[in-house]
Amino acid sequence: MKKIEKKYGFTLAETLITLSILGIVAAITVPALVGRQIENQNRTKLKKAMTMY
Repeated sequence: MKKIEKKYGFTLAETLITLSILGIVAAITVPALVGRQIENQNRTKLKKAMTMY
């Protein structure tokens, strides 16, 4: 009888699909985070300007 060796790991296709999904999620998420950061900066500037006068 032959022993069957099990190979552990991921195929190239599985790796590429995973990286593609991560790239799509990042492309959707990053602009929203940047927009929120700019909005928070503007709000802080407005609060600072309001307290000066």
